Amino acid sequence: MFVKQRLSQLGYRPTAFSDPRAALAEVVKDPQRFQAIVTDLTMPGFTGEALIEQCRAAGADLPAVIITGYGADALKKLPRCLMIPKPFKGDDLVRALASLLGRNRPT
Repeated sequence: MFVKQRLSQLGYRPTAFSDPRAALAEVVKDPQRFQAIVTDLTMPGFTGEALIEQCRAAGADLPAVIITGYGADALKKLPRCLMIPKPFKGDDLVRALASLLGRNRPT
């Protein structure tokens, strides 16, 4: 997985899920374990927006990055959420995360 590999190379400690419902369950179970959400807009049976909204509704007020091949018009205006259009580079993702987290380097 490109996103996980690139974030790991840059010092982040990403946790990857192939199922958005599994990701939601883990975030709800232990929201303090996570600092941000990086998700695709479209996933089987779930959208990235729904994942973010449900995590936040469960008390995990995490900043988020949505990766999408669709235009920005496809997205709701979610607070503390940035969109990265496909195709993208790893550095685009890192800049978005750093902006949302308010720092230049992972901790």
